[in-house]
Amino acid sequence: MTDELKHGLYSTYKNKKCRCDLCKAASAAYSREARRRRAEKSDPTVPKAKFTRVSQSDLERARYFLEDGCSYPEAAETTGIHAETLRRRLPGYTRQGRINMFDIHKNASLGKLLKEIQSIDLPEEWPENYKG
Repeated sequence: MTDELKHGLYSTYKNKKCRCDLCKAASAAYSREARRRRAEKSDPTVPKAKFTRVSQSDLERARYFLEDGCSYPEAAETTGIHAETLRRRLPGYTRQGRINMFDIHKNASLGKLLKEIQSIDLPEEWPENYKG
């Protein structure tokens, strides 16, 4: 009995170890789709970033929020830096019972107040690490 391979399938690439162009293309398509599905399942409250560099001033702003008691997801939502990036770059901060930033964003009046606060230009004499 001849075991003829069906080329152009991910299963042929994975199970039969075929590395022809059709099977490699099928494997690449499968991997792309798997990454897309994982991205859809990720936390919708965390902003999606396309591999942008995080400036030192953005990290200092996030550090300010973390020191003030925000959780990593809350600081991520406020600063626009992914929560995992904050955990990796600023380790060791734990939540200390502060108001949840997600609740602020859900409450229309508090959300409006937060947007106003974020748009304030800080005076020049303020320390550099307090500027956004």
